[in-house]
Amino acid sequence: IGGYDSLKNYAGKLKIDCKAAKDSSELKAFIASSRSDVVIVDTFAVNHNNVYRLNALAKFFEGLRDLVNIELAAPAYYKHIDALRSYESFRNKIGVNGIIITKTDESKGIGNLAGLFMLEDSAIDYISNGENVPEDIEEANVENIYPLFFPKPASF
Repeated sequence: IGGYDSLKNYAGKLKIDCKAAKDSSELKAFIASSRSDVVIVDTFAVNHNNVYRLNALAKFFEGLRDLVNIELAAPAYYKHIDALRSYESFRNKIGVNGIIITKTDESKGIGNLAGLFMLEDSAIDYISNGENVPEDIEEANVENIYPLFFPKPASF
């Protein structure tokens, strides 16, 4: 509830266009007319274990894979097996190009996501470490990912 309003607010902060699209032709038209280089698509919580919903989402993205770069948002606290299954499900059905690790501020480390780094076709493109948009979104690199895998010990 209120998801579209949240996305519209998020898009406003990022200074990108926002539109609700009912089908792939509407989304394709939006992409063609948009002044934005970035298009964020909210899948409205498609569960990676729900083959029916994944197939419907794949149909939605038909004909768009060459037009857009599809990134999977993976929260930093994902369990290892859930992260791998989610990535593989979305990659196989939709064609994921990269990963955005979100909510790094809510996790003490991301060692549980190490399996994503080891997949031959995966790329961690961005990390998000807070709710301030766009300030808390960073392009992923060794300097900001390494401390997430090897956090400094807490001082007591």
